[in-house]
This record gives sequence, C-alpha cells and structure tokens, in this order.
Amino acid sequence: MYQVLTYATHAHGKFDQLASNPQVKVLGWGKPWKGFMDKFNGVLDYIKTVEDDTIIIFIDGFDSWINGSPEEAVKVFKQSGSGLLVSLDTSPHGNLLTKNIFGTCKDGLIANSGMYMGYAWCIRKVLESIVV
Repeated sequence: MYQVLTYATHAHGKFDQLASNPQVKVLGWGKPWKGFMDKFNGVLDYIKTVEDDTIIIFIDGFDSWINGSPEEAVKVFKQSGSGLLVSLDTSPHGNLLTKNIFGTCKDGLIANSGMYMGYAWCIRKVLESIVV
C-alpha cells in the first residue's frame, strides 16, 4: 500500500493542479503557517496513524506535479532496497540558504525535503529526530 501526501495551508503555485489528483492527500489545509517545521510535524502526525509498511510519497504542494504513475515509483522504490529515498537539490552549486540551514550530506550533496519516499516507519524515525 502507498499514499501520496503533500502539505499546504493554502493554494499557491501548482497546488490546484496537484490537489486535483484524487491520489493526493493534503495535510495542513486551512491551518496557519507558523514556519518550515509545520510540514515535518504535519507529516509526522499523519504517518503515526498508518501501518509501518505503508510507502509514503511526499511532494511539495506549491511547485510539484505528478509526472508518471505512483505505482511505477513504488516499484522502483521497492527495487532500490532502501527504507527512504530523498530527492537531490540540483542547484549547480547548491542553494546557499539550504546549505547554511541544513548542511550537506555525503560528498557535499544537499538533500531536498520537497520530495521523499519511504516506508512510514523509516520516515517516522527520521522526522522524530528532526522535530525533537
């Protein structure tokens, strides 16, 4: 089983297009935006309610769209053997703000929290370490 999630408190950018997809569950709608951590807290609260082996596909609500089938993404994810995949910040030299706030990963790469996919148990573990 898989679920496609986004977090948005209001419509902006590509949100209407994304939210029109019946597979997308919108978290945070209508709540006041208090800061970046709202997204992590909202996802964490939600995935505490799903089975550990549920595959979660998270995509940003304002600048993302679904390109292809989530079922194919799940198939590729399962073949990876990973518990969690995180998108790569593809800025040529990395986003300076992102580097300063979040730091870098192995080999100087920068993770992008705008899209990630993983088992609920694994995402829960990571988010619990972030929102301490």
